[in-house]
Amino acid sequence: MSEIGFISHPPPEPDFWIYFAKYLRNTWVQWAIVFVPFILFVLFLKLTMPSFYMNEKEHSEEQFQFRDMKEIRKRRNTMSNNSL
Repeated sequence: MSEIGFISHPPPEPDFWIYFAKYLRNTWVQWAIVFVPFILFVLFLKLTMPSFYMNEKEHSEEQFQFRDMKEIRKRRNTMSNNSL
């Protein structure tokens, strides 16, 4: 019986799922499944997040007013001494 095979039941015709599974085995499809949603998610975040654009000419006063690193260190040391 085993040497005859399945004469009464021939293999089914390939349908959508057979072709779909064949493409899922390809390496490029697996990488695309990983990277395409990631890139779309990054673009979605980039386009929907609010931007806090600051014009440097308008807000130059809000930048640090220290002249050199010595003043920054002095200020940092006095702040740490005051917290003790």
